[in-house]
This record gives sequence, C-alpha cells and structure tokens, in this order.
Amino acid sequence: MKRILLLISFLVNCNLIHSQNAINTLFVSVDTNLLPSEKLTFLFNYCELNASKNPNAVRQILIEAKAFMDIKNLNHRKGEYSYQYATYYATIHNFDSAITLYTLSLQLAPENNSDLHSKINTKLALIYREQGLLQQALKSIEKAISYSKTSNNNSSLADALIELGAINCELELFDQALSEYQEAIGYYKTKKDTLRALSGYLSIGKLFYQWENFPMALEYYDKAIVLFKKINNAEGIATTFLYKGQVYEKMGDLNEALISCQIAADMFNSANYNYKAAYVLNQMGSIGIKRKHFNESRKLLESSYSIMNEYEDWYGLAETLTNLGDLFFAMKNYTEGVNNYKEAIAIAEQISSQTLRLKLYEKMATCYYEASDFKMAMNYQTQFYVINRQFTANEFHLKLSTLEERLNKERNALGAGQIELLKAISQLRQKNKIWITTLFSVLALIIASFGIYYFWSQKKLTVKEKIVNNKLHRINRQQGYLKNLKSQLDELHRTITLYFSITTQSIHEPVRTIRKLVDNKKSKPQTNELQTNETNDESIIMAYNLLENLLYWSRLQLNKLDLEPGNQLIEPLINSVVIIQQPRALAKNIRCRIHVESGISGYFDYKLIEIALRNLIENAIKFSTFDGEVIVRAKKEGETIHISISDNGIGFTRDQLNGIFLVTKNYISQGTHGEKGGGLGLLLAKVFIERNFGILTIESSIAIGTNVMVILPSSKRQVSK
Repeated sequence: MKRILLLISFLVNCNLIHSQNAINTLFVSVDTNLLPSEKLTFLFNYCELNASKNPNAVRQILIEAKAFMDIKNLNHRKGEYSYQYATYYATIHNFDSAITLYTLSLQLAPENNSDLHSKINTKLALIYREQGLLQQALKSIEKAISYSKTSNNNSSLADALIELGAINCELELFDQALSEYQEAIGYYKTKKDTLRALSGYLSIGKLFYQWENFPMALEYYDKAIVLFKKINNAEGIATTFLYKGQVYEKMGDLNEALISCQIAADMFNSANYNYKAAYVLNQMGSIGIKRKHFNESRKLLESSYSIMNEYEDWYGLAETLTNLGDLFFAMKNYTEGVNNYKEAIAIAEQISSQTLRLKLYEKMATCYYEASDFKMAMNYQTQFYVINRQFTANEFHLKLSTLEERLNKERNALGAGQIELLKAISQLRQKNKIWITTLFSVLALIIASFGIYYFWSQKKLTVKEKIVNNKLHRINRQQGYLKNLKSQLDELHRTITLYFSITTQSIHEPVRTIRKLVDNKKSKPQTNELQTNETNDESIIMAYNLLENLLYWSRLQLNKLDLEPGNQLIEPLINSVVIIQQPRALAKNIRCRIHVESGISGYFDYKLIEIALRNLIENAIKFSTFDGEVIVRAKKEGETIHISISDNGIGFTRDQLNGIFLVTKNYISQGTHGEKGGGLGLLLAKVFIERNFGILTIESSIAIGTNVMVILPSSKRQVSK
C-alpha cells in the first residue's frame, strides 16, 4: 500500500509533461515526404491506438490535426476527424459530447463506407449501454452488424458481436452472450488478430463475473495474462489484473484483491498509462474502505479524483465521488457522505447515466436513514423505487422482445425447412415412380435397387423429422420461458403496487402524530408541561415504531436485509425493549413484569430480534385494558431459548388469528386506547424471528388474553444443525 501511495504524486505530475513529449515525438516522426492525406491517416491511426493510454496527448494531436486539415484543404475527411474526437470523448466518459460527434460523423461519412458506419454504430451502442439505455444500444448494434456484413469486414463484425454480447449480459441472456463472444473470437483468429482475440477472452471473463461464476472468471483471466505476456502487452496484463482484483473483492478476498490492484498500478505506471492508473487507485480506495483503512483510502480516492478531474472524465469522477461518499458513510460522517453523493448525482444526471443515478439514490436513502433524517430517506427511497420500476420494466420488455424476435427467426427457419422437406418428399416420390416405370423389365434388379434406395430415403426422412420435433420442443420450451418472464413482471408490478399502497396507509399516522405534537406544543401552557411530555413520549414512540417498521419492510421487499447473528444476552435485550414501551404502559396504567432466567443467551441478529420483541410487547400493551398486566418470561430449554409474552387483554378470534400475518388483507385494528397501527408489526416479527432460525406461535381467547411464544437457538451450533 505504501508503494502505491508513493506513485500517486508521480502519476499526477507527469501527465502534462508526457502529453507534450508524445506530441513532439509524433510530429517529428512523420515523414515529410508523405502526402498530406497520408500524414493525416498516420495521425488518426495514432490517436485510435493511444486514446486510452494518454487522452490529453490525443486531444492535443487532434487539435493540431484540425489545423493541418484546414491548411491542406482536407475537409472531405471531416467525418473521420469527428469520429476520432468522439472516440477521445468516449474514452474519458464524456458521453454527451461523444454521442454528438459520432452522430455528426455518421452524417459526414460517405454512405458507401460501410466499415466506418459499422465502427461508429458499435461505439454508439457501447455508450448507450454504459448509460443504461439498452434499447438504443440494441438498435445501434443491429445497424453495426448490418453494415459490417455489407462491407465483408470480419473484424468490424467481430467488434459488433463483442458489444452485442455485452448488451445481452446486461439483459442476463448469458448463454446467447457467450455464443456471440466465441463467434467473435473465431473471426479474430481468422484474421490472426491476437490482441483483439484476447479482448474477447476478457469479455468472457466479465460474463462469468456478472454470472457470479467466479472460478470460471478467474480461469479466463489467468489464460489472458499468460497470452498477454507472450506478446509482451503491458496494458493487457495490467487491465486483466485490475479485473481479477474486482473478482476477488466481490468474493470477499480483500488481500488478494489488493495484491492484484497493486500489480495493475505498477504495470500501468511503467507503461505510462497514467489515466488508467486512476481507475486502479479508485478500486484500491474501495477495497481500503472494506478493510477499514480509512486514511489510506481517502488518499487514494483523492488522488484518483485529481487525475480524473485533469482528464475531465466525468464518469470516473462520479465513481470516485461515490466511493468517497461510501468512505464517509463507513466513518459515520453522514454529512460529508451526503455531500459527495449529491456531487456524484449531479454528474450522473449530466452524463445521463441511469444506472449510476439508481445506485446513488439508494445510497442517499441509506445515508439519510442512518443520520435519522427519515423524511429525506423516504424521499430518496421513493425516487429509487420509481426509477427502478421504470428501469426494470423497460429491461423486461426489451428482454421479452429480444426472445420473441429470436423465437420468430427460429420459427421462420423451421417453416422454410418444412417446405423444403415437403418438396424433397414430393421429388422423392416422383423419382420412385419414374424408377419403377422405367426399370420394370428387369424386375429383380429393380426390386433390389429400390429396396436399398427406399431404406436410405426413409432413414433420411426420419432424421429430418427428429430435427423438426427437436426444434418444436425447443420452441415450446422457450414459450414457457417467456410465460415465466411475464409472470415475474406481473409479480414485480404487484409487489411495487403493494408497497405504495402500504406506504400511503401507514405514513398517515406518524405524520398526523408529529403534527399533533406541534399543535399541542403551541396551544398548551407551561403548567401542563409534565403531562404533555408524557403524552409526547408515547406519541413519539408510536411514530418512530411505525416509521421503522415501514422502512424495514421496504428493505425486506428489496432483499437488502443482511443477517448479522451473534451470541446475545437475553435479559438486557428484554429490559431495553420494555423500558422503551414503558410510557405507553403507564398511559394505560398497565404493569409490565419481567421474569428472565439469569445469564441465558441466544444466537441471533440483535437488531432484528429487538424489533420483533418490540412489536410483540407493543401489541400486548395495545390490546390490554386499563389496569392490565403484561408478563415477559424467558428461560432456556435444552438447546433453545423460550420467550413468552402474555397479557390479559381483549384477545383475538380464530378468524383474526388466521389473517393476522397476511399483509395483503390490510389488517388494521385499533387498540383499547384508540391506538392505530399499519398492520406490519406482527408480520415483521414473524419474518425476523424465522430469519434467525426461530419459531413464533400465538394463542389467544376473547376476553381472556393472548400468549405469544418465541423460540430462538441458543448457540451457533444449533443453527448449523
């Protein structure tokens, strides 16, 4: 880590010097005997090969090339110039400028230059994919493939297939993407283009990374490193080690991730790829956050930010700001975390990156929630749901249309095959008649020949029928897959609709309570301050419980609820929960009694079980009558902890018990003191207890009371069983 920190200042300071030296060396190396058009071609080729190595030098060369074009009257090559400048902007992730210039180059490029049209549309597809606009990306890549087939340039076709595979990876059509990558590598090998073939191996490694098949991803990356070393390509080796670092980080092996990133940083630096080294610093900063090395992470991220800012790489800046926000969040400096997230959101909106905005909205909601600013947390969480709903729906529709298109093509191919099969059968029968009529005179020879021929033709027909049946079976299987996709989309729509329904029903009570507190504060005199504070305590507890239930239910629906179990003492947990509910019990003169076996502990997630017990005790108080009694008992029985919560309240009927855990029934009931709830408390308690390998049972009788039993494991060994 110290060795990398020593390289940071060198990377930042040497960029401008290296850019100017590259320009001077290049213009000196151009032969003065070359024609102006040949010199311009030389400059364009240099820019295309070195855009990722030194973008600043490429930008200066393009400025000089523009002046050279004006002097030598080479305006007919403005389309190629726009393409090269757009490629520079795409390298530094300035997507809007890149799209504008690529569009201009399409207009200026001759229609018969199919190769250039294919390259431009492939680049546009890449930009649209990184922005999350998969439908536009798919349209551009289809045009690129069409142009490449017209030009008969297998290299352009392979580039387009690589990008099509990347789009299908985003749509989670991994089998199809793998087939396209392998086809592209075959074209590269035909052209003996080893470097591009290796880029295909890296793409397959990324596919398995997205597929979460990490051993296969590492296997392809190791193969790529061996081949890059054979051709002595430092950039390829460094890039592959950076990808390996990402895999190890995803696997949770942070030491291996850091080692891979250090190797990548060293190699990028030795090859003067200072711009790409900034991405390595950003990745190492992210790893440092997870290792809780906050000071080193901050230095790395600030250095990465400096280099990204110098190259005006907006996407890289947004990623670095996001990691800085994560750093401050991990340090519990929520204000700085929010500020960095807001800057990243502004850049994401500027470059129209939907995926980046979606990720940042979720991080902002979490940050505000941890800072106890629940209003802002709910605001950003709602924005996240709205954008995610639209984004997911568009992705499902695009995936559906893609599969339907594939299905139609296979169906058309199958129909054509059936027509050819019928023609073949007709011709076969006609030939059989001719042979029988013509060779009737030599009956013995005809019978032998016809028998052999008929047997062969029937065998061929059987094979074709099997092929047809296999294709029909495949079509039926794909139709079933499409129906499954539609059912998933319907389930997603139902879940989101249910979320907004519960939100609108449950959020009213906390807001009304807070408004009531404000009005009471304004209207009641100082003499009633003590009584007012007791009422306020009860109201605030009710509002907080409802809001926390709602937020945890939202996280539960998103599968964002992480389980962190450990050995927890039972008595302090129950005492803390009862103390919080004491104001509500006092308001109804309810006596809370606690009988806990001394020293017992259980193995569970403290926060989830605390919320579960809080909701259960809150319900016991809610449905208890005035001057009632709530008893909480806890004891160890064998390998389990038994916690019972009993009251002598109004109780429940059998029908109420049957529907009490179904949030879809919208079960909302008032307590004996007029208390209201959103119907989520018991559902969350049941889910959280079962998540912790526990059991929740309820027994109740009208006018007698309710007894709730919670059974939890006492040790990790019991959970493992």
